[in-house]
Amino acid sequence: MLAPNSESMLWEILTIKDANSYWGEIEYYHNFSRARLCALLEQFEFSVVHFALSERYRLGMEIIAKRD
Repeated sequence: MLAPNSESMLWEILTIKDANSYWGEIEYYHNFSRARLCALLEQFEFSVVHFALSERYRLGMEIIAKRD
């Protein structure tokens, strides 16, 4: 899964400058922090196997999770 990381420093800087394009992206109905997304996955019985910041997409986080 690739999702924007709303708790990154770059996210905050771009939001303050009104330059954060993810607020207008229709494909991202919700923006998550790493903590919130991991909590949701755990709530639905998934374990995070791998987490990384995306090298390809600015502000992105990559998560691999498996169902327990």
